[in-house]
Amino acid sequence: MNCRKADMQDLNEMMNIVREAQQDLKELKVDQWQNGYPNETVLTEDIKKGKAVVIETEHVVGFMVVSMNDETTYDPLKTWKKEDYLVLHRFAVHKEVQRQGVASRMIEEAKKMAVSQKIFSIRIDTHEKNVRMRRFLEKNQFEERGVIYLKDGNPRIAYELLF
Repeated sequence: MNCRKADMQDLNEMMNIVREAQQDLKELKVDQWQNGYPNETVLTEDIKKGKAVVIETEHVVGFMVVSMNDETTYDPLKTWKKEDYLVLHRFAVHKEVQRQGVASRMIEEAKKMAVSQKIFSIRIDTHEKNVRMRRFLEKNQFEERGVIYLKDGNPRIAYELLF
């Protein structure tokens, strides 16, 4: 598996993964990603800003958006353990490779990115009912820090990984 910055040629595969995840979440009755987000416009911006990272075998099997210290919805929560952090958004893996270590490999890549910037905290959030993602985060030593509220007012469970 290889991790690299996404480019515009990856957009279609990334959107296929998004559509798959949206359908999966819908079947699980989780309203996360059910309102047309993320879409091609959002992912195009992520790619252009250099924040989108893909993981590939023969083709793209997962992606995440990585940025540093810039999630204002996290600011009100006072239970964070570190001030500087890397934040992960739009974290998704192709259904055919789920439970094969791809997502954990993505976390390892994010940790490398963080360490290269002398940052030792990764933050991420997810829907309360997204039980699979919550289990995955806890399995990967993320600790629940509380509830944050998105710009649209929807609550999310916030997690932090310290290393």
